[in-house]
Amino acid sequence: MSIGCRIGVNTGEVIAGDPAAGEAFVTGDAVNVAARLEQVAEPRQILVAESTYELVRDAVEAIRLEPLTAKGQSDPLRAYAIVGIREGLAGHERRAVAPLVGRDAELDVLRFALDVAVRERSARMVAVLGSAGVGKTRLLEEFGWSLGHEATLLHCRCVSYGQGITFWPSPKRFAARSHGRAR
Repeated sequence: MSIGCRIGVNTGEVIAGDPAAGEAFVTGDAVNVAARLEQVAEPRQILVAESTYELVRDAVEAIRLEPLTAKGQSDPLRAYAIVGIREGLAGHERRAVAPLVGRDAELDVLRFALDVAVRERSARMVAVLGSAGVGKTRLLEEFGWSLGHEATLLHCRCVSYGQGITFWPSPKRFAARSHGRAR
């Protein structure tokens, strides 16, 4: 005997109780839409609302469904059935929804370094340094996405502590994110 779970997922604002105070509840339109998706899902099916699909579209295989009429919703729901997960992607690897603002000069520096590497057929290294939270990772993600299939980027993180050498690249934290091949 197998259990046929039905799953509905939506993204949005919710109101949640404080579990420490014995308030175990979550409510809001996002919860209601997720419940409606769960109700119309087939056994062993995962349905996601369009807002959720926009966040995970680069990491999943999905089929767009016909708009669904749902109780409590004035407009039909646009939903997707998840049919698979794309292998080899980190859980957070996706294109950011919000546009990158005010970083054209930094993107130009990265683009120039890549253009020189391709033109001279030689390696280039660019170190991106900055305080925590200034957007280093976001900048590099945007640059990577802008390349399409033009290049393969290799990412390495460095620990800021240690004996003898700080910022030593750790091979255990090294990962390739393939966006294609350099020409």
